Amino acid sequence: MALPRALPGAGASPGVGFDGVFRRRLSYLGYFDTNGFSAQDSKKFRSVVVWLEDQRIRHWSPERRSNLRNLSASRDDWDRAFEEYLTALQCPLDLHTSKNTRLVWLLGRAVELEFTEKLDQIEEAERKQKQSPGKKESNVDNAGDPLTGVDLGSTKFREAVNQLAVTLKIIPHPSEPKITLLACCAYLNRLDDQVNVKTSPRDGGKKKGQKKSMQRVHLEDHTMNVAKQHRADEGLYQALKILQLLKVQRLRDLQDTVNATIESVQKLTADPKTDTRLGKVGR
Repeated sequence: MALPRALPGAGASPGVGFDGVFRRRLSYLGYFDTNGFSAQDSKKFRSVVVWLEDQRIRHWSPERRSNLRNLSASRDDWDRAFEEYLTALQCPLDLHTSKNTRLVWLLGRAVELEFTEKLDQIEEAERKQKQSPGKKESNVDNAGDPLTGVDLGSTKFREAVNQLAVTLKIIPHPSEPKITLLACCAYLNRLDDQVNVKTSPRDGGKKKGQKKSMQRVHLEDHTMNVAKQHRADEGLYQALKILQLLKVQRLRDLQDTVNATIESVQKLTADPKTDTRLGKVGR
């Protein structure tokens, strides 16, 4: 991307009219001190040039950049290294062009390389996608999606979702089974939130709202006292066992809360004869 010899602002005094261009391009390139950059500060000017070569352009080998990296070099020595660097990049601007104008060109070169690299990545991704026909979504998108491969418009899917909704006493959507399924999921999530109520003071000092660690239960190993007439439908049977487990968990949480309340009251009204903290009975 060769810029014209007479760039806008080329005849302006140093730093005037260029700062906006510098900051926009440096921001696009991800420079770490975009707002603090000033073209009138020679050290910051040199630092930007070195950063562009190290991070974005990478035209020279690391050993070849030593003179350019010497930020404390004299003005003549560093300017000579800068001119040599621009010549290696085939910069079309002559030596009489201001340093600010040449930095604009250098930033443009870095932006061009950055854009080209991203374009190559996009084209490579499109090429790989074309080589794998039949995959409408990437593996990342499909990872962990339980509905992957399910025909959401099939009659079987609709009937299964409607049956789940009836079991949970949810009115099915008249035309969209996916909406019905979302409603069922929302209802079950609400039940889960009710189980994971705020913990009591006896629960190891856990913070309010923090979920308890849940124990994995294999439903096939338990009947949960579900009536026999409800066991014919496997889906209904499993759902009833889950609801029964949730009920048991809520009762346990209620018991913990009651015990913690009793203990708190005892601490306020305790008589030394019955103070459990003493570890003994009597005075």
